[in-house]
Amino acid sequence: MMRALALSLAASLAVAPVQAQTPAPVSVANDLRACIVGEGGFRDAQRIGQLDASMARVPNKRWTNVVEIAPGVHRITDRTSDITIEIKLRDATGAAHCVAFGPKLRPGDGARAADKFVELGFLTGLVQSPPRAGTQRRYVIANAPYTAELIAMQTAAQGDVVGFVFADLPEGLTTRALSRGDAAVLAPAAQLALGNGINICLRQFFQTDSVPRSLAAAGFELGFETGGSAPRRTYFTADNAVSVSVGPGSCRVETTYLSVESARQITAQALERNAPGMFRFSGSSYDGCPAFFAGPGLNLPLAVSISNLSSGGRTTCVPDGTSRIRFEVVG
Repeated sequence: MMRALALSLAASLAVAPVQAQTPAPVSVANDLRACIVGEGGFRDAQRIGQLDASMARVPNKRWTNVVEIAPGVHRITDRTSDITIEIKLRDATGAAHCVAFGPKLRPGDGARAADKFVELGFLTGLVQSPPRAGTQRRYVIANAPYTAELIAMQTAAQGDVVGFVFADLPEGLTTRALSRGDAAVLAPAAQLALGNGINICLRQFFQTDSVPRSLAAAGFELGFETGGSAPRRTYFTADNAVSVSVGPGSCRVETTYLSVESARQITAQALERNAPGMFRFSGSSYDGCPAFFAGPGLNLPLAVSISNLSSGGRTTCVPDGTSRIRFEVVG
């Protein structure tokens, strides 16, 4: 996959050479910030593939000239800049890239710029990995919900090229949030989605690889939770009435349309159906809210807690019409 992606990137860069001055690696690293900028600052590792967010920030005082050299492929330059940024938005195969280059870039500067970008800490979650054929440097974003890598390579047309390449980007990936007060959301549909989410959360502790397929089959769509951060992946129903957020050692299902008591009943039914006799109910756990723990004699470090959403960071279970079911590994 990486070889095909590198060949595609090299072919794209050969479309139209751009004259520019040679930048120092630190300048290139700073210029690569254009690849991760968004409305609220820099995007995190999960959102890095949303290159339309970068395009929404140009032209500006820094990058004044934007030219679409091919469908979905944009080159961004400035009269005073030694760098060209090329942004290729997602194509039909799910591939995309955002890279920097300059015709006078010294050999090896691309790799040094990649190292400097990581060193400056503009984006967390980058892990250095062995370069693939055709690349000189390679960092992998392990927790992105698609293939995302920071690479440096040499091309015949542009010399050193450094930046981000993507594969398997989902179509229509956007930032989403739970809906609230939507009259079109019916309680039976929310209950069904909540139950499906609980079932999948329970299974994800035993069959992690099946989670994305299971969520898709249940009608959930991958999105980015507003304010969320890597390495969690959040999925939403089409009407945003229920969300499932999966991360290391935890899985949570949330909705603003069902009470804590209703969520407790649905959770109890799901646990009994999927893990009969394995959990015991505690009506008053450490935070005073309903919870389920592994039964006596079971070596299962999993707890399921239920609380409301509008608690200002403090877990409560007052009846306010919202619910959060959290599966998490406990010590």
